[in-house]
Amino acid sequence: MATTFSSLRAWLLSCPIADAEQARRWRFLNAVLLILSVLATLAGSALLLCGARWIGEIGLGTAVIYLVLYMTNHRGAVDLAGFALIWLAMGAVVIASLDPSRELLFAAIVPLMYVIPIVLAGALLSWRAVIAAMITAAGAMIWLYQVGIPQLAPYRAAHPEEIAALTFLLVVVFVAVGSFVAVFNRQLMTERRRDLMQRTTIDEQRAALANLNVGLERRVKDQVTEIVKRAQEVDELNAQLHAKVRARSTELSIALAKLAQRQVRRSHSTGEAPSPSRTRSDPIGPAQAARCRLGPRSGTSTPPR
Repeated sequence: MATTFSSLRAWLLSCPIADAEQARRWRFLNAVLLILSVLATLAGSALLLCGARWIGEIGLGTAVIYLVLYMTNHRGAVDLAGFALIWLAMGAVVIASLDPSRELLFAAIVPLMYVIPIVLAGALLSWRAVIAAMITAAGAMIWLYQVGIPQLAPYRAAHPEEIAALTFLLVVVFVAVGSFVAVFNRQLMTERRRDLMQRTTIDEQRAALANLNVGLERRVKDQVTEIVKRAQEVDELNAQLHAKVRARSTELSIALAKLAQRQVRRSHSTGEAPSPSRTRSDPIGPAQAARCRLGPRSGTSTPPR
């Protein structure tokens, strides 16, 4: 049961429109039509149960019309459903005013209900539609007070000036209300349009910034990859250089060892002691330096100068 109710509620309130402004109008009209449908159904059923068959049938017929408009709006035709609701309200005011079975006070007050379609036009449509609804409502009200309402016929004949003054006063009220609603609607639409443009600009800038960030991240990643690659190449070159240095050091050590062995063998073959300076790389000490300064050993001849 709870799941069925949740599904029905989700279907009743699910908006098929993506545009923010149209979605706002859709939600408002959806709620209005749903409430009017329920109220008209309850009122028509109650009147039928109370014995007022004619007015009860009218109430149920009005509920059917509201349901049709609700389904039209639910499919996304907001403007069509809004226009139909406004014209339906105006027609209902005319029908109620022309009912001869009503009292004089009721017939005189009913035309004031034209304020409702004017306000609905401001909430659902543009400011141009508000002006059109205001002109239509003022014209219908003038006709009703001057000609249409049958209960006012004796009073019109006896007091035409009062009826004209009342009509003029109500026209001024309708024009004032319609002008206020039209100006408010225009300002609201302008602000919403400006807000929408700003949001669009912000979204575009956000998307451009996201693309720039992606590009920067890609470039940084490529640069880091290149740096890592160069570092690996430098490490490989260093390793190769160290290996070459070790190889050269080993070859040099082997060459020096062979040279020392060759000198030792040469000294043995001539019967001379190997010179320390030739067999090792130790520096000459003080005793060796003094001996070298004393000259040749005894028993050897000094070569002529």
